[in-house]
Amino acid sequence: MIFRSSSSWHAIAIILLAICASIAEKFDVIALHLIIEYAVGQDAVLRCQLNPQMSAEDMLVAWQKTDRRLMAHKYHLRNDTDEGKDPEFLGRTEFIKDGIVHGSVALKIKKVRVSDEGQYSCLFQSDSYHNEAFFEMKVTGYGSDPFIEVDANGGVGVRAVCKSEGWYPKPEVTWKGERGNVVSAISIDRRLNDSGLYSIESAILINQNLNQNVSCYINNTSRNQIQMSAIYFTDSFFMKDNPWMVALCVILILWALSLLPFCWYIRRLLIRNGNLREAGTREIDHLKREKDHLEQEKVHLREASTREIGNLREASTREIGTLLEELKWRRAIKNAAQHHDVTLDPETNHCDLALSDDRRSVKWSQSSDDLPKHKGRFDHRPCVLGSQGFTKGRHYWTVEVGERKDCIVGVILESANRNGDVRITPNEGIFSVSLREAIVRAKTIEGPRSVDLEKIPTKFGVFLDCDKWVVFFYNAENMEEIYVFKIKDDNIEIEDHEAIFPFFYVGPGAELKM
Repeated sequence: MIFRSSSSWHAIAIILLAICASIAEKFDVIALHLIIEYAVGQDAVLRCQLNPQMSAEDMLVAWQKTDRRLMAHKYHLRNDTDEGKDPEFLGRTEFIKDGIVHGSVALKIKKVRVSDEGQYSCLFQSDSYHNEAFFEMKVTGYGSDPFIEVDANGGVGVRAVCKSEGWYPKPEVTWKGERGNVVSAISIDRRLNDSGLYSIESAILINQNLNQNVSCYINNTSRNQIQMSAIYFTDSFFMKDNPWMVALCVILILWALSLLPFCWYIRRLLIRNGNLREAGTREIDHLKREKDHLEQEKVHLREASTREIGNLREASTREIGTLLEELKWRRAIKNAAQHHDVTLDPETNHCDLALSDDRRSVKWSQSSDDLPKHKGRFDHRPCVLGSQGFTKGRHYWTVEVGERKDCIVGVILESANRNGDVRITPNEGIFSVSLREAIVRAKTIEGPRSVDLEKIPTKFGVFLDCDKWVVFFYNAENMEEIYVFKIKDDNIEIEDHEAIFPFFYVGPGAELKM
């Protein structure tokens, strides 16, 4: 007996728990706007919300156009699906689920069409319960401004036609006179295009005594949208309807034509007799204008001569300054600087470079020999340094580039990195010029800069002033300046007594001689 009582209580508890779970699972669906209205071409947004708030991530959420039973969008198993989706909505819907964890979702319908108008349902379905809310979406087509055309009507009057297109729903057209009185139309034509939008044409007949100032109103009565255009007719539109007015115009035209021979005769007479005083005045005015013109030419020539002389002086001054500057640095190289016969450092060269026995030349060899790797050797770029570094004084050296001109000549700071893919730029402590495909470029901070030269160098000169932190590149054959780097001006952190070494890059097939 006690066992039966215990079983009954267990059964009652299970039933109560099932009822509570069923009650807890129930929810309402709220449409945030029961009636929404959008214009053709806009994006429509249909929002709905669960009450009480709960997550809908694992529910089925669907929007359906209920008046035609068309599936607009479906969200199921945490993903959007096109299963059962009507072709009319393919590619035009977007499920907005930013608030889905709180039961707030929305459907965006892109570029609304007339066919999208109607009733929609928003359905939420869990494993044990479902509910839905309904929307009413209205679509509006706001038509173009009315355009009024005018044509003749066989002598009875003037026919005015008002045209507009792009309306929905079906619009109404009204003609009004200048006092606001309604003018009856003689025809109204409404046509529906493939997009479901209406075009409309309405015509009225205008006579001279009535309705010369008329307006065309096109009204979307269900949406309270109105477009208006007006036109004013002058009496000239109606002249063909008055035979006396036409006859008078013809008489006036014929009379004017009859005067033409007389006027022509008078003009010939005046030309033949002439007017000496007027001719003399014209001649004097002409001579004065010629004199003024000559004076202006004289002034212009004087000003042009002055400008030309000034330009020649300025050009001469610049040329002299350039020659003096060139003479200055040539004397500095010849007299004040120390010439060095650079020898190459075998502890720095890349494994693809071969040094001569006297270490005065280097060429590309693509050798398979492995060289000892250390911090001072270039292990990626085919580069090599001079053996001697400089910390003070002035120094210069020359480099022959050979027949294959794919090379870079410059200087490098002792602290500059030599391992890995070294960028040859002042930012990395390398100041240089390159020669490739008959083009000389300075490797500046901003990037390679082409240099226009009278002659492509076959022998480069490098002038280094350690005291002023300047390196100067020139054509060693004709002493033509190539480029000047001011090392301190390039915002490079340099120790006061840091050594500067000759730097060389040797491309495939190239050979350099010191």
